[in-house]
Amino acid sequence: MPVKNIKVFSLENNTGRSVDPVRNSLQSYWIYDGSELIYDTRNLYNTSEKGGTTRYLNFEFTDKTIRRETTTLDTDTQLQLTTHIETLEITPNYKDPKSRATEESSRGGDLINPEDQFDAYIENSIIPSLDEVRPDYKISLDAPMEYASEVDNNSVIAGTVNYAYNYGLGSYENEISTSGVSESDLSNFYTFSPVVPLPGATSPALGPTVITPVGKPKLTKRVVSNDLLRSATAPNQIQDFFMNSEGFLESLELQEKKDSFPFYNEVYFTNPPDKLDDDKIKIALRESGLIISFCDLMNKENVKFSSDTSSSSAIQDFSFANSYLSSSYEDGSQQSFVEKPALQNTSVRLYDGMEMLKMMQGAIPTTIVTGGRAGEATTPRGTRILRKKGFLTDGESADYRLGVISKKKPVSNAVINFENALDDVSDAINELLSNTKNYRTYKEILAGTKPLYMSDVLFYRIAKFEEGSDTAIQNFWIPSEKGYRGIRYIDTQVKYGKAYRYEIYAFKFVIGSEYKFIQDKIGVVDFSEDLANFVKRNEQNIENLTGIAMIRPAIEQAAATFTDSIPPALGLSIDVDSVAASAVLDFIEERDIIAEDVSKASVDSTSGAAIATFAKSIDLAGSAMWAGNPISKDILTPEELQNLQNIASSWDCLTNASGTNPGKLADLEIQLNRIIAIGNIEEKIIAALQKRAVKKEKIQKFWKSFGIAIGSALAIIGTGGAALGGIAVAYGAGAALLAGSLATVAAGVSTIVGAALGGKSKRINSTGLDVNDLTFKDLKKLFADIDTLRSDATAPLKRKDGQYLSDLFFPKTFEYDDDYTREENALYYLPLFSWDSSEVTGGTATELSDSMADYREKKAYELELVQSILKLQVNKFVNTVNDYLGCYADFINAASETKIVLDYKRINKYTLTVETAPTIKFAQLPYYVSEGRILDNPPIYPNVNVVTYRGIADKMSFFMNSGQGAIEMEPITFAEAEDEFIAQFRKAKKLNDFQPILYKSDETENLGTIFEIRRLSAPPINYQSFKDATVSTTTKTISSGKNLPAATFDDIIESNVKYYYIFRVADRRGIFSYPSHVVEIEMIENSGIIYALINPYEFPKPKGDTLKTLKRLLNVVPRITQVFPSRGTSFSGLTSGETTVLGSEAEKLFGKQFKLRLTSKKTGKTVDLNLSFKANVVERSAEVE
Repeated sequence: MPVKNIKVFSLENNTGRSVDPVRNSLQSYWIYDGSELIYDTRNLYNTSEKGGTTRYLNFEFTDKTIRRETTTLDTDTQLQLTTHIETLEITPNYKDPKSRATEESSRGGDLINPEDQFDAYIENSIIPSLDEVRPDYKISLDAPMEYASEVDNNSVIAGTVNYAYNYGLGSYENEISTSGVSESDLSNFYTFSPVVPLPGATSPALGPTVITPVGKPKLTKRVVSNDLLRSATAPNQIQDFFMNSEGFLESLELQEKKDSFPFYNEVYFTNPPDKLDDDKIKIALRESGLIISFCDLMNKENVKFSSDTSSSSAIQDFSFANSYLSSSYEDGSQQSFVEKPALQNTSVRLYDGMEMLKMMQGAIPTTIVTGGRAGEATTPRGTRILRKKGFLTDGESADYRLGVISKKKPVSNAVINFENALDDVSDAINELLSNTKNYRTYKEILAGTKPLYMSDVLFYRIAKFEEGSDTAIQNFWIPSEKGYRGIRYIDTQVKYGKAYRYEIYAFKFVIGSEYKFIQDKIGVVDFSEDLANFVKRNEQNIENLTGIAMIRPAIEQAAATFTDSIPPALGLSIDVDSVAASAVLDFIEERDIIAEDVSKASVDSTSGAAIATFAKSIDLAGSAMWAGNPISKDILTPEELQNLQNIASSWDCLTNASGTNPGKLADLEIQLNRIIAIGNIEEKIIAALQKRAVKKEKIQKFWKSFGIAIGSALAIIGTGGAALGGIAVAYGAGAALLAGSLATVAAGVSTIVGAALGGKSKRINSTGLDVNDLTFKDLKKLFADIDTLRSDATAPLKRKDGQYLSDLFFPKTFEYDDDYTREENALYYLPLFSWDSSEVTGGTATELSDSMADYREKKAYELELVQSILKLQVNKFVNTVNDYLGCYADFINAASETKIVLDYKRINKYTLTVETAPTIKFAQLPYYVSEGRILDNPPIYPNVNVVTYRGIADKMSFFMNSGQGAIEMEPITFAEAEDEFIAQFRKAKKLNDFQPILYKSDETENLGTIFEIRRLSAPPINYQSFKDATVSTTTKTISSGKNLPAATFDDIIESNVKYYYIFRVADRRGIFSYPSHVVEIEMIENSGIIYALINPYEFPKPKGDTLKTLKRLLNVVPRITQVFPSRGTSFSGLTSGETTVLGSEAEKLFGKQFKLRLTSKKTGKTVDLNLSFKANVVERSAEVE
């Protein structure tokens, strides 16, 4: 029955298991089912659900995108590749924990926690596999069967190598047998061009003188043998050989002349029919004429790769599992084969298509102008003019044969546009790559149902190896064209008797996939970016508050060192509270700070508020989202939870975020408005004093000097000195994020305060007077000025520009509760009332004067109280500023120290990206292998004549000559070397162990010349009895040194003793013939009478019964109707033992006896066979019951 050997190849590391941990877990790999490679039917990947579930793990694809990339080959040619990017999430499988617990308990083990399994899987399997590029290929090939012999070949695709010996050419054979002559030195059948003799002229050494004819002479045995005798080696060394389409057609006629060579190896195989109706790659390669160019490039890269696997960027060997049909003898008779599915691992070489195209583009010569006139054609530099040539050798210098190969333009002297030819091939590849049906994404790899693209066979490589070597000594490349049913390659570059191995490879263009796992960015709760935005939004506000916090410590430090230097004549003392209040108000006014400035943090909803919201949600709700990652409270450490609590509490302090528990921002807003309002009154008071007295320059100079001292103190504070106390720490928390530095802030404060004390301030008293020095009239005018600050009950104070200040009673970001009432915060509780002239009374001038004095004293006291309250409120405000900066420091520190790494162990989820891209390869697939050597048939046995001598009883002679003819016999050997030759001969001729050997002598060149005589004095049982016989050899040599195919031998014997002789002859290579018939000789000497008895000897027949098998000649079996029971047959009641229920015919077969008589036509003898058919009930099935 015809059989087809369909070879299927899948990557060995994805067969039966997978090195890809995901595929291995989901059982998404190839398995061998006993007949072929199939995708595992236990595959756990679910296409509809885009995921899969194992015992402890869930796999789910959540997203998919594509990335298009181009690879530039030249200025106008690109290959378009699409990378598919798929997101895979791996999580523990918590489904049905009860059944899992039961199962584990039944095994005597503890309950397995899916999270533990998940953690171990990610750590030990997934993480080590990250960034490793993994290929995916599945290839098939129809190939010849490989049989041990040719007794019963059923393969529909042929494959064989004929190791052919035609005739002897001893001197040629001997000359090329040396190691100094390599196969590449020998004549190639397809390029062989013999010389022919000129008539008449001769040379003693070489015969007739020779010339090279214009035309190629016909190949005949005489022409070829004469040429090889003149020169055993070829004029040009040919190691690798390329045959294009045209060359193959030329070779068909040439192959008929193969027997003109003394010997050769004929590689033959059939080309399987194409399966694709529109094989774009094969068509593109054929029409571009670049098939052999690609073959040549592959051949070149092979040579590099063989010497150094790292030297070629285009080649990579992969281990593939290979299912195929193997053959073995059906039984020991070796008369037939049985074909069985088998599996093996084999190496498949893949040539990178991208690299190949780049190399081909790089081989195109650059063009130069050869004419000089516009419009003249240019000639590519180094390009060879196209020649019509079918055969190419590696010795021809060209860039991958680009200059000599093209089927499109077989016109002499035409220059080929190789760039366009390569573009055509690239376009065909792009068309294939643009169709997603031709390759697989990772999900499709897991599903295992989508086939990959592969072309039909493009070309073949015949690699020739020496015995025991893995490095090819020669390569022969032949394209696979439509219509090539039988492909032959005649290899005459061989040596007699040398073992060769031919490995035939078929090449296909395949599109596979390469993918890698990339770890997604690990989720991290990191506030740094939001924190930076928060700090930047509040930078000016924090710098202002920090500046306010610096003023009093600087004044205190300056006063401590400056008090002793106050001139007594000035009558001054430094009131730190008063100076601080004035400086703070001057700073606020200069920076134009109002309540809206300090409340900016409360409206920050995109940075600080986001941080605080997350922290509060964790604390209150137990979970929150950050950057798309759900975070639960129970996965956080105590330190992380404490940081989040600090963030929440400090944010309330900064922003009034808690409506029932106002933070420091509420106090700041209220207190800031208070000191601004009271400071405006102070400004009126100082203005009144300045009108009362001329400014004293010495006092002004003093304050200026004191301002310089304050600047010096600020310089020290700006370095973070101890004088600043906790403010440096508070500001320093955000220093890394702020653009400005503490020193910069201090310098700014110094500038403002110095200018204020230098005379710019409206609140520094440089007159030496106080409110008690104001007259009644002065006070009345002052109170009138203060009254201009009043507007209405809810907004009693205005700025100079007439605009209302921020609402004193309702700060903008806080809803008051009962603790913050209008009355408690109203400024009209200040001990300052409008001027009331009605309180000044008196009937007399004295009484009026006393009343005015009392009222002036009263109003002066009110003003003193206001000044005291101002100092108190400014100190309270500064303390609140320090508290606020402390909250700020707490928020910054807690937020900057919070970095929660959301690794897979925390969130029980691991996300990775799978990037899959198509790959284009030329696959070198093993097609057929043959081993053998060229061996001549062993010679036939010699002719022998026995000669006796008259009157001589102890001597006889044998006249022997080499026999001619042919005979098939089971070989008889007497030495291991002879056994080895027979084994090699059977292998080369594809004979089984029982087929007879053809002994043949049909040429004078190789007639036997060495004769062997074996003698026994006891009757032999068989030929093997002569193994230990007396052995003699003889040969006849003439004066020229040549051995003759005939010889004589004289043997000394004893009379009246029977001797048994066989004779063999060996050819010039030492190969012995089949032995002659046994001759029994006895010299009778009786009463002086001497005569010889010479008779043929027959080996005794073995005694005892002999067994003959008739299976091939006679086979007796019952008809099917005598086996199947009739319809309705009941088997009930059957008991063990014989039965006759089988058979549906009326006359039953079982239970009867028959006699079968065989009669010989030749002798008339008969043999009787007594047959009986029995059926037994062995066991009764329960179903029958």
